[in-house]
Amino acid sequence: MPTAYITCPRSDADELATALLADRLAACVNIVDRQPYDVPCIERFEDDPIDPFRAWRDRSVEE
Repeated sequence: MPTAYITCPRSDADELATALLADRLAACVNIVDRQPYDVPCIERFEDDPIDPFRAWRDRSVEE
């Protein structure tokens, strides 16, 4: 399961994070206050986390 990095205006960050968690599309969300850009950044990283983290993450989201 990949990790995603998405930028958005601070005014939208809480609502986006809440929706992702409520719909079980994300296991966790970190909000970092940064200056928004004109074009959002959406990146996807394939990862190979340690087994205990992978197990927790997989239980936390729907496939």
